[in-house]
Amino acid sequence: NYAPIAAALILTTGEKEKGFVNFRSETYLEYKDDFKGQLVFSETKQKSMITIDQTETYLDACLACTEDSIKKFLEANEISLNDIDLIIPSQTPHGLPEALNQIPGLKDKTVMTDFELGELHTAGPAFALEQIWNSQLFTSAQNILFVTVSAGITTAIALYRK
Repeated sequence: NYAPIAAALILTTGEKEKGFVNFRSETYLEYKDDFKGQLVFSETKQKSMITIDQTETYLDACLACTEDSIKKFLEANEISLNDIDLIIPSQTPHGLPEALNQIPGLKDKTVMTDFELGELHTAGPAFALEQIWNSQLFTSAQNILFVTVSAGITTAIALYRK
């Protein structure tokens, strides 16, 4: 149930040590077969369709990889979870933000969206950001982690400083 949605952020050069300042990506190849997609032509619908095969444990694996990646990111950048005010995560796979919110140290820092558009895939963090852009939660945050997870399993983390 992937939503036909796209998102883009327009970035400009900011002040030194402000804006997106650090990035890290990790790939966990042991989970490469947990999520597979392919494009298949449907004779009945007369169009190509994406079919997805996802294991029952894919969400758990994404959660474990995300938690590990956050730990590595913080260590590499010599910052602690206490320094992070807000986490804007992938909204995919379904249930990931809620699962992240249960991890000690991440609770009440993880953005939970209230829209049901279906699986947003890579557009999820932009939609989560848009939803909280004018909130006190966002305006008071100084250090924000953008955390994405996708097939592979691959995680990407970016630190945004205001």
